[in-house]
Amino acid sequence: MRMIAVILAVFLAGVNALAQVAVPPPPQPASDSQSNATVLKLLRTGVSERAILHVISAATGTFDTSPDALAALKQAGASEAELSAQCPQTHRPPVHNQTAAHPSPIP
Repeated sequence: MRMIAVILAVFLAGVNALAQVAVPPPPQPASDSQSNATVLKLLRTGVSERAILHVISAATGTFDTSPDALAALKQAGASEAELSAQCPQTHRPPVHNQTAAHPSPIP
């Protein structure tokens, strides 16, 4: 009887060990660049927005700004500031300097 209890305990321990399989991270789009993967990793580990923006501004690579890549970043918790910081300068709307465009009259 004792032998059956030992065999049963070993069997249940083995089944329990097999059942504890790590859950893989959410799938990333195939076109993610290395820079996007870095930002995704930072988002998933809870790094602050300020730190992520610093990493984005210092990145030498280009970011994948395809709809799938941006959706993956947004789903991982990227803020609007983080998403727009990844867009190339040529795709950002121009910033209008109102004082230069409409100078005030000199009295």
